[in-house]
Amino acid sequence: MFWSAWQLIPVPFRINILMDACPGTVGHLTFARPYTLLTLLTLPFAGPPLRTVRGGATGPALITVLGQISRLQIAFGIAFTIGLALHA
Repeated sequence: MFWSAWQLIPVPFRINILMDACPGTVGHLTFARPYTLLTLLTLPFAGPPLRTVRGGATGPALITVLGQISRLQIAFGIAFTIGLALHA
């Protein structure tokens, strides 16, 4: 199975990268609100589900991955909210 580097980046981080690349959009949050970089603290949460999927897990093993990804998204949302609140 072929995996590009882009596919291995968790979705919340992909959205942040894409939005930063689009001038004139909300994407310049990283530059306008540097505290949003707190979201990078959640990057270690991406490791375990990524390794599991890359290891070829299927079926019931993916249920654990869904739980790990849910925790990643919650942590990302909390870090992003704190980053936006600190800037205000």
